[in-house]
Amino acid sequence: PHTVLARTKNLGAFLVSSVELGRMADARRWLGKMEEISEQIGGAANLDFLSGVAKAASPELAKSWWSYMRRKAVTPRREHYDALISASREVFSEAQRWFQQLINDGFTPEVSSYTALLAAANADVAEELLQQMLDENLRPSKRTYSTLVQVMAKSSNVARAVQWLELSQDGTAPPSEASYNTVIGALAGAKRWGQVEELLRSGMMRPDIFTYNNIL
Repeated sequence: PHTVLARTKNLGAFLVSSVELGRMADARRWLGKMEEISEQIGGAANLDFLSGVAKAASPELAKSWWSYMRRKAVTPRREHYDALISASREVFSEAQRWFQQLINDGFTPEVSSYTALLAAANADVAEELLQQMLDENLRPSKRTYSTLVQVMAKSSNVARAVQWLELSQDGTAPPSEASYNTVIGALAGAKRWGQVEELLRSGMMRPDIFTYNNIL
């Protein structure tokens, strides 16, 4: 049993690496191997495997794994949909489709569901989604704020990235190192050196090697 479990993790890592290298034929081969192992150890592995596909950010592979699960009559869980949304984060319309499918199939979106969809959105839509979460009395997590900050920085909305980083200090969900470093990098990229220095001196986070790499 221990050998099989170790192998499932390895296959997920191989799949992600293949996608990152653009070797989709290899990725599909690893997906096939994952299906073989899932046959051996039952449905418990499906979420782990789907999470591996999500890390690869490949809608194509996500659909393949979902089709496999449906063929095997695996009962879906909300977490499966969250992983499908995350896997589609490079294409908002596809991520939104899985989010709606989650609702259509009788599940209630949780913080993780909204956070996964946030990652696929542009700056304006991301803020609308956050407001929708708040309207539904869902408390944003540290990961939610970190995702929002990264969306703003990716959209070159540096001022809004800084704003959300500061708002995340309200004690509900303190900022993550990733979001702090993302904002530092966005400010440095915009040559806003005064704000970089101000943020470094704020004591919000202790700078690390990634912080300084983002400045250089």
